Amino acid sequence: EADYHFGFQVAVVGTDAGSRRRVVDSVLRSKHVTVLERAKADEISHVVALYDDAGTLLQIELVEVPTEGRHASTAKYLCQGSTVMVIAIEASAHASEWEAAASHCSSDCCVIVAITSENAPTETMISEARHWAQSRSFLSLQLGFEDVLTVVVATAAELIPNPPDPSALVGTHIRIGTLVEGDEMFREALVVSNPDLKRSVLPVAADERAARSHKDNRGEVPRVTA
Repeated sequence: EADYHFGFQVAVVGTDAGSRRRVVDSVLRSKHVTVLERAKADEISHVVALYDDAGTLLQIELVEVPTEGRHASTAKYLCQGSTVMVIAIEASAHASEWEAAASHCSSDCCVIVAITSENAPTETMISEARHWAQSRSFLSLQLGFEDVLTVVVATAAELIPNPPDPSALVGTHIRIGTLVEGDEMFREALVVSNPDLKRSVLPVAADERAARSHKDNRGEVPRVTA
């Protein structure tokens, strides 16, 4: 498994398979994205990718979830654990289809509406779709004019405090990766920002674990001298 700084899941939902696929493809087209795993079963697609955000490595799990037909009753459960949800809507579709997709949104994740179209949508279609998204307090963007990946990463980044206190990430479903856990500066900054936080709850470096396991009879940690 590749090392990363932070990881999170993105659920792409919608009643139109073409719209969902266009959203996923728009993310994977980025030159900064490396696909690590791909899997598909029963029309549900799962992609694990690594995104290099100017040196910060993000592991993004993209779950493409159909919300139509027999999947309508289970889609919401498949989206649980997502930090960001992207509703892929076809600009020419009826508003009832948009509502059907939105009904699967979890209350504890950020929602983005991606307006897609196989053919060039009219300005009226785009306007109506944007108005619907705004009425639901969703952030909306139109594929081809804005980058879904950029908006998804920016949305997740707003949820990460500095330093990334694990307790502050509860409910966001954002994972702290090994590149952060093993960083001594991160551990020190976390203790400084949380005076009452015991060091024992932080990740323990390998050299510290080794030292603790070799205490002498006086209970002191042996020191290495030149």
